[in-house]
Amino acid sequence: MGQPGSAMGAAMGAGMGAGMGMGMAQSMGPWGASPAAATPPPAPPAPPPAPAARVWHIAENGATLGPFAEGDLARMAAEGRLSRASMVWSAGQDGWKMAAETDLVRLLDAAPPPAPKA
Repeated sequence: MGQPGSAMGAAMGAGMGAGMGMGMAQSMGPWGASPAAATPPPAPPAPPPAPAARVWHIAENGATLGPFAEGDLARMAAEGRLSRASMVWSAGQDGWKMAAETDLVRLLDAAPPPAPKA
């Protein structure tokens, strides 16, 4: 026979080993090691910047006026200070043109006609 208590010591060691193994297994989840935390998807790219607003110049009485934003020109058209015959220029345009021959025609069409004479 072996040493007294050796069987009990062996059983205790086996029990401790089993307990430690079970503790480790519980931390691993039912399928083994815990998966690493999922990395968030990358942020979507920023939208492209808005195109720069187009500006216009007006030739009047031999002088160049501007630059004007389209909102300014719409107000000028409503006040009668910009007409279809007004000479205008904007970057990318081949020389001076009458407003009626440019994109500004839509502003001129939106302006009311001159008031009738009383």
